[in-house]
Amino acid sequence: MAPPVKARKVLAYLKKCADQMRTVTYGELAKECGLASSGIGYQPGYVRDEICRKRGLPWLSAIAVNMGMRRPGGSFLPEGVTMETGCGEA
Repeated sequence: MAPPVKARKVLAYLKKCADQMRTVTYGELAKECGLASSGIGYQPGYVRDEICRKRGLPWLSAIAVNMGMRRPGGSFLPEGVTMETGCGEA
């Protein structure tokens, strides 16, 4: 799978926020990385699946949150993984 155009920027910004021990809203992530304000698309999912998971790293995409609830969106977990099973496959 070819990486999304801004995947490196998204990864770098998520790493910066993680270093600062803070969450980042999807809107802030889009603005800082030059993504469309209408959505960030598959960028965080790519970082999670193709970078973090494949290398056994923490899923940095989980610190990207919805502004209102300050929680990750419904698709922050990959297919086959649930909160009940933890990070293991379902």
